[in-house]
Amino acid sequence: MDLVKTLSELRNIFQLSRSRFSIDEEEWSTPPRNQLVFIGPHLNSDDIQQQLTACLV
Repeated sequence: MDLVKTLSELRNIFQLSRSRFSIDEEEWSTPPRNQLVFIGPHLNSDDIQQQLTACLV
């Protein structure tokens, strides 16, 4: 079994809320895509975008 291929075919869901987190895997029910979702009051989307862009190699 090709572990990399198997992992890449699964949908990986990472959820983080303060000190609690979960990591789940499941089959895709839609075409695969990458998505980040931020939920919270007073989030500055420009600041988040700049910080994420700064992480790109």
